[in-house]
Amino acid sequence: MEGVNSVVPGVFIMERISFLTKLPSWMYKLPSQISFGGAIMWRYFHILTEEGARANEDNFSKVLINFQEKQGLMDVEVGSLAGNLTGGGVDTTSSTMISCVLAMSAFPEVQRKAQAEIDSVVGSERSPTWDDVDGKLPCLVALVKGVLRWRSVAVLAGIPHANTKDVEYKGCHFPAGTNMISNLWAIHRNPHDFPNPDNFRPGRFPNGLEKPYPNTKGSNPLGWGRRQCSRRPFAEQGLVYSLTRLIWAFDLKPGLDKNVSVICLFG
Repeated sequence: MEGVNSVVPGVFIMERISFLTKLPSWMYKLPSQISFGGAIMWRYFHILTEEGARANEDNFSKVLINFQEKQGLMDVEVGSLAGNLTGGGVDTTSSTMISCVLAMSAFPEVQRKAQAEIDSVVGSERSPTWDDVDGKLPCLVALVKGVLRWRSVAVLAGIPHANTKDVEYKGCHFPAGTNMISNLWAIHRNPHDFPNPDNFRPGRFPNGLEKPYPNTKGSNPLGWGRRQCSRRPFAEQGLVYSLTRLIWAFDLKPGLDKNVSVICLFG
C-alpha cells in the first residue's frame, strides 16, 4: 500500500519540476530511492516466479517462465507481471470487500435479494464453490460491479495517463505528453449515467444502464483507456467468489453504539 500511495498524482515535487530527477542523490535522493526500491521489488518477484515454476501443479509462474524463454522477456518484465497479479488481490479486493459490507448494512433490501439468489442456487447445507459462481449468480456479478462503481477503489483512476499526440477538446489545447488525471469519483456520480448516484442499486448493471455509458462494462473502476488495470479480470473474479461466500454466511448489519442504538452509516 505504501507503493500505491507513492503514485498518487502530485505527491512529489519532481512530478512538476522534472529536472530534479537528474540531480545527484546527495542533493535529492528520492529518485534514486524509488529506482532502488523498484529494482528490489522486481527481482524479488522474479525469484518468487522461478520458485513457483518448480511446483508440480500448473500455475501462472510456469506460464511466465515459459513465455520468457520463448519471447525473450527480461527478468524485470517477468517480475513486474508477477507483481501486478499479486497487487490485484491486495488493495483493490480488500478495500472493495469492506465497501460491500458498508453497502449491505446500509441497503438491506439489496442484501436480501443477493441472499435469495444464493439460497436458490447453493442452499444452506454447503458454502458456494467456483461452479456456483460461474454464470449462475447474475445478481452477485451485478453487485460486485455496483460496489466498484459506488465506492471506487482509486478515486483518481490510479496512475495518470498521457496523450500521445496533440488534442483539441472544447476549445482547449492539450500538447502531446500532457498528464491526464481521471476523477472517477465524479464520473461514477454523474447523474446522466447514474441517476441517484449515491443509491446503491446493482440492478443498473445486468443488462445495461438506464443511460448509455462509453464502454460495455458500464463503469471504469480500475482505470480507463488502453492502459487500464491489467488485473481487472482477476480482481473482479476474486470479488465475486469472496463476496458470494461472505453474503452466504452472514447477515451484515450496522453496528450498535453504547446505547444499543444503530450507528448512523451516513451523516
